[in-house]
Amino acid sequence: MTLSILVMSCDRYSKYTSELFHHCIEKYWEKHPKVYYCNETIDNQYYETIKINYPVEKWTRRVKESLEKIDTDIVLVCPDDTFFRTKVNDNVINKLCNYIDDKLIAINLEPPFDCQQVNEILAIRNQKGRWLTSFMPQLWNRKKLIEILTNKDLTPRQAEKLGANLPYNFGIIATNLIDVNFGKKMFVYPYAITEGKWALEIVAFCKQENIEINFNELGFFERGVK
Repeated sequence: MTLSILVMSCDRYSKYTSELFHHCIEKYWEKHPKVYYCNETIDNQYYETIKINYPVEKWTRRVKESLEKIDTDIVLVCPDDTFFRTKVNDNVINKLCNYIDDKLIAINLEPPFDCQQVNEILAIRNQKGRWLTSFMPQLWNRKKLIEILTNKDLTPRQAEKLGANLPYNFGIIATNLIDVNFGKKMFVYPYAITEGKWALEIVAFCKQENIEINFNELGFFERGVK
């Protein structure tokens, strides 16, 4: 099985997230597979850029057409505020990839929820549960995801609802593993970028990593304030 990474970004946010994403993945995933960075019109200075310009209402078309430009069997599809914060264990990633086939088509890397643990690495999600087809960091059978998104023009929120009606299984990384950590702790909200603004938690992380970011342009997320 071959693996690549597809980062779904946009012109609006990539200038804020690109530096931090690059710093984190190069530091914490030294042997990471090839990264493709999807923007509408802006080149990414670090990774091969796929430029596809559709409005957010056709976001799934952007994902599908990006996947069609990639030739690996498996793609880790993730948003641009996926900031890896601890060392990624390549052995764990490789073992997870080996579970993906034409039946089990995706394995989510979020903290596990609504699932049944199979072994020390893999848990199977509730196949009628929510967010099976969310685009949080998730390993995908590339061809199956293209198939799912064909003739679909959906926003990310709309795409989350596709999974419950599909004849496939969905996995998630098992409870006792912390090797893949992109900053999110389940039930901790907000984090990274939330509703278009920085979460306060990112300030301490940037200080720890000695990264300077101008937080003023996006501002900070406050619950109940838009």
